[in-house]
This record gives sequence, structure tokens and C-alpha cells, in this order.
Amino acid sequence: MSSELGQKIRRACHRTRPAPGWWLMSWPVGVGLLCFGVGLWAKARDPFERAWFTVKPATAAKAKCVAVLPKAAARPYPVVVCAPPAREDLLSIGFELRQLAEMGLAAVGIEYDPTNDVAGVTQVAALQRSLQTRPWAVTNAVAWVGWGEGAQRLLESALRHPELCPELLVLLWPTWPTEWDKPQSERAAGMARVRPLAERARTIVWVQGQREGGVPLAHMERIATLLRSKGHRVELKIVAAEKPGFGPARAALFRLIGEACLVHFAGAEWWRRYRSVTAWPATVKPLGLYLTPVLIWALVAIGLRWSRWRRWLTPRAGPPVGLEICVWGLAVLLAGAAFAYTALHWIVLRLPANGRTLPIAKRFVVRHDQQADWEFLATNLDWQGQRIKTILEHVALAAYNRRVVEWKVDDPLYRPYVLSPQIAAVTDPERNWRRLLWENLFPHIRRESRLDAATEIIVWQLRSRVTVADAEQIPTGVESIWRRQLANQQGFAKLSVAALRSVGIPARLGPQGAGEFWNGAAWAPVARPYLSAASSMTAAASVVDK
Repeated sequence: MSSELGQKIRRACHRTRPAPGWWLMSWPVGVGLLCFGVGLWAKARDPFERAWFTVKPATAAKAKCVAVLPKAAARPYPVVVCAPPAREDLLSIGFELRQLAEMGLAAVGIEYDPTNDVAGVTQVAALQRSLQTRPWAVTNAVAWVGWGEGAQRLLESALRHPELCPELLVLLWPTWPTEWDKPQSERAAGMARVRPLAERARTIVWVQGQREGGVPLAHMERIATLLRSKGHRVELKIVAAEKPGFGPARAALFRLIGEACLVHFAGAEWWRRYRSVTAWPATVKPLGLYLTPVLIWALVAIGLRWSRWRRWLTPRAGPPVGLEICVWGLAVLLAGAAFAYTALHWIVLRLPANGRTLPIAKRFVVRHDQQADWEFLATNLDWQGQRIKTILEHVALAAYNRRVVEWKVDDPLYRPYVLSPQIAAVTDPERNWRRLLWENLFPHIRRESRLDAATEIIVWQLRSRVTVADAEQIPTGVESIWRRQLANQQGFAKLSVAALRSVGIPARLGPQGAGEFWNGAAWAPVARPYLSAASSMTAAASVVDK
């Protein structure tokens, strides 16, 4: 009786055993869950949200639009409408949109009709009306920013639809319709479109570079005079000869535009509510939480196959042979040595730096060719409160960078003005900044061979990431400035010196507290794009004036 019952149970288990096809299908399902979890985690770490939509004017074709919204700022947001040149689309202006969204603005791009002036103006007007229905938009805080043909479309839209024109209109190196270049008698139609502004005056900021193909200065002055006669406030800035699109200053220029928009909408104290996008990834849940489904799936699959795997894991009967014992012994010995070596480095690097731990670190974790640099830092600086890892990172990364840069720096300049993390006379507790700055800045100057050109690029890159505000209570530590993206002029000078040292350029603070760098022959002042967030758009335009 018991044997019959046992046979029935075995037959039932055999029928419920998963088929081989199920096991083969479990692999793609697991990979799919893995990719899905990693994708959700990556999307959650993205500090921006993108909303795609279209506007449909009554008398023109549809226009695609995209809004880049910052997750770190509170809704609703002030809005900046961006109109790019005709040769660019929404994907190609992603950097400019993100640069404005990083400031806490809703950056909206539009693909207008570049072949039809009337249709393009109608599409811009339709977008402005569409913003009234968007829950993320502050409808009474809108600015227009256009460059190239986009500047022409925005200004035409403002002149034809003054009821929709925002209070701030920024035009960068614009083109202009040919009718403005015609004689006075033939420009009556263009002048007729410029209507007086009875409700409130708009500010039009015109930033124009003196390069081939730009609008002639005489025409710009004539147009500015006409706009002022109709009640507009016009600020006209002529930027001296620069690289097309303002070269390395382009990113900083768009950050300045974002700062000026926030000052216009929220006042000079807007920076007190500023939330840096660099802090957003720290608020995201860990990756393991997003991988929970794939871990559960793996456990279920292993459980269903355990009976077969158990036979593979069952040891063979009989005593092990001599060769097998040797192989297992060698494997255990190597694994133990690797674990001990890794544990030694892991423990030593996390020890606090003091008189007892510094000699231990020099013996076990510092390379022989870096002993002199280590000794310089260990004996000349106070490392109270720092870890061994911080000192070793300065030594190793500075030595590596010294080998790859084009310029050469002798030891009398290298150790105190490149290797050393002490910038000011007062000891700064924030010294773990070298790798943070190097990873973000070195790719921009890796092909430069001139110190002055590399310094200019580094300073503009810093200004495109950090806002300068006139306030004494802002932290001046290098790490705090970089993560908060906010500094005063004193803090920005320290950040500039630290950034130059991180990429191998000798730098120091001068007698007046300004940054200086070694140009190969003497100490030269570092460029100072220190415009504060309270500066007007006139100053924002003049920052690129050479």
C-alpha cells in the first residue's frame, strides 16, 4: 500500500516538474526585469523631467515643443521659451535647455517653420497661449530667448502680438528680415507692425557679435531707436570679435541668462531658494530596491530547479585524490592572500591621518616613485580630521595628471601650487576635491597645449556650473561650492584655484584675494567672470566682451 502511494506521489511530482522550455524562457524574463529595474533607477536619478507636446495654430502647421523641468525645484516654475536657429532642432538644443532648467526654470523649446515668417510667428504665439494651460508654468513669469533666426521669430512675434509678448525678451546674435535693410520708403510695412505698448514696457536685450554675417551696427541702432519710440526698453550690447556662438563662453552666457530671468521674476534674493541639481541623485532610492523583482524571480527559478542542481553539488563518494587536495589548497591560499591584501588597503585608506598612521600608509599603500610627494604633503600640511585616502588621492591623481598634460611644471612650482590642496592661509577642512573637479574639467582641456587657453576654458566651465551671488553667508569650501553650485566672489576665486590645480596648472590666491596662474613665465591674473546673480542682462551680455 505504501509503495503504491509513493509511486503516485512520484508521478504527480513528475507531472508538475517544470518543462525544459520554461527554464530557457526564465533567462530572457530575468534579463528583461534587470534592464527594466536599471532603467527606472537611471530615470529616477535624472534631475530633469521632459514633457513633449505640440501646438496647433489655426492658420499654420503643428509645431513640436519640449519642456525640460527641474525635479529639484518646486512647481510651478517660471518659464523661458527658447527659439533656436533654423538649422537646429529640439534635440540639438538640449544642452541650452538643460542649462536653463538647472537654474530652476521650465525651459521650453519650439520647432517653428523656418521657411515661412508668418507661420513661424503664429506658432510662437500659439505656444505662448498654450502655456496658460500648463500646470507646471507660472503664466505671469515668462521670458523669451532666441538666437539666430529664432531671435528674429521671437521679435516678430512680439511686434505682431504685443498682448502676448513677455516682459523680458533676449535676442542673441540675431538675423533680421531683408525688409529692414530697404530704404525708408519701403520699410513702412515693417514699422507698422511695431505697436505702442500701453500696458507695460517690455525689456528687449539684444546681444550681437561683430562677426561676418551679423546685422550691421547702423541697422541695429535704427531698429533700437524705433522700438524705444514705441515704449520698449531696449538694451543693445555689441560683443567684440569672438568665436562663432561665443566659443567656450556660450554655456556661461546661458547660465547668466537664466540668472537674469530669475532676478527679473523673483528679485535679487532668489538664490536663497535655489536647489542644486547635483544634490538630486542623493535623494533617489538605492539600486537594490529597483532590482527586487529580478532577485525574487531568480530565487523562484533556483527553487524550482534545486532538485537537479542538488545532484551536481553532491560530492563524489570516496576520499579525494592528492592532486585535488593540492588544487584546493592552492586556491584557498591565493584567495586568502588576495583578501588580506585588499583588506589591508581598504583599512589603511580609511584610517585617520596622524603621526602613527602616516608611516604605515607610506610603507604599504604609497608607490615608490610617489614617496617624495607623499612626504611633502605629510610634513608640510596639517591633516587633522582627514583620512589617508584623501592624501593618497592628491598624490596619485596629481602625479598621473602631470604625466598626461602637454605642459611641464618643475618641482618648486608643482608641489606648493599644484599638488598641495591648501589654497588659503587658513586651513580649510574641505580638501577632498581633486578627483571631483578633475573628472568634470579635465576632458575640456585634454588637447590644449597652452596654459592661458586651458585656464580660460576652465574658468568659463566653472562659471557655467556655479552662480556668483553677493552674500557673505554662502559657504566658501570648494566641495560645498561645487555641490551647491553657488558661491560669492571669494569662494569662486578659491574654486578657480582648486580647479586649475586639479588639471595640473600652477595657481594661487594673489595678495588681493584674486586667482593667479603661472603662464610659463610669470604669475598672471585669472579671468574673473564674477558677475553676481543680481546683475542686469546688460552686464550678462558684457561678460563675453573681450
